[in-house]
Amino acid sequence: MLGALKRRPDETSEDDALRVAGERLAETYLLEEVRGIAWLSIFKKILFAALGSFAFVLGIQLMKASAEGLAPFLEPLFGTLLVSPTSALGFGWLVTYAVLSGSPIAAVALGLLDAGVLDLISAYMLVMGSRFGASFIVIVIGMVAMARGGGREESLSMGVLSFLVTYSVYIPAVFLGFVILSTGFLSELSLGTPPLLLDGMTMLFGPLVTYALDTLPLGLVFALSIGSLYAGFSLFDRAFHRKEVEEVAVSAIHRFLEVPLFSFLLGAGITLISTSVSLSLGMLVPLYLKGYIRRRDVIPYILGANITTFMDTLLVAFLIANNAAVNLVLVAMLSVGGISLLVLLLYRYYSRTVLWLFHWIFHSNRALTGFVIVMVAVPLILLVV
Repeated sequence: MLGALKRRPDETSEDDALRVAGERLAETYLLEEVRGIAWLSIFKKILFAALGSFAFVLGIQLMKASAEGLAPFLEPLFGTLLVSPTSALGFGWLVTYAVLSGSPIAAVALGLLDAGVLDLISAYMLVMGSRFGASFIVIVIGMVAMARGGGREESLSMGVLSFLVTYSVYIPAVFLGFVILSTGFLSELSLGTPPLLLDGMTMLFGPLVTYALDTLPLGLVFALSIGSLYAGFSLFDRAFHRKEVEEVAVSAIHRFLEVPLFSFLLGAGITLISTSVSLSLGMLVPLYLKGYIRRRDVIPYILGANITTFMDTLLVAFLIANNAAVNLVLVAMLSVGGISLLVLLLYRYYSRTVLWLFHWIFHSNRALTGFVIVMVAVPLILLVV
């Protein structure tokens, strides 16, 4: 009986051969599946990037066309809201809080400048206000992390630090840019949009814009333009998912962040690639919670991110083919970049000051409450001044 149950050597070898063949077949199948998933992921990225770019440029074209017709109606409205450069700064700041993204607000500011609704200084202040409020998304992400069980300081650290660095650079940069624009120092600079690009946009988007203007009220077209801009930025963000940007950062984090210059370049580069300072700064929260980064190492990173965040706004300026808008964005970038480089030269003293303020805020409930109040009260005061 036992002998009957034993397998013959040839049967065992046949079973082993079948098992090996089955394993190889499974490995081949799984490899093909992985390849299929990789190609599908790449296809989705390309699709989201293409759709985002299309919606982005379409929104600009719709805004440019509709804002010109609505100028007589928009001028009294924005004239009431933006009675001074400071109110324009506060308005852009608060609206960015509301939509959790500064890029659409900056794009709207340039569109209204092109339509003649805003003057150069008001448009500049509106753009800068959108940058002041862009770090708010980091606070929101930190609040979500805290609600899921994270400690208060660990969850909110990157948000508070982002605001401190942004404010310390943007406040003097706002005044520097204001002086440059008021004196007309760069008014003779002309960086026009290539005619070939203009012809291509007219050919591709002209029929859509004409159809919208012929069939819809101007007010609805203007609203659609803002929605299209926002959709474009959102779709482009989906093409570069936060997790993948985190992986890029983590792969270089230990090598670069400890050196201020490299940390600065890393922040500038990731923001340039992702076209979103909300994404590049927002990813700092989970990285910090996981222990990948230290507070003092991310200060130059934030400095770099706050410069290249203007690249999408510069693209808008080129697409609306307005030389004043291009100069406005260049002045903003030069002002922020100049102050940031000065900070890097004095980095040891600057970082100590920022970290001292950070610790003071978190080690006092009154100071933290005051910080939150300032975040909201200052733009509100600016709006009514």
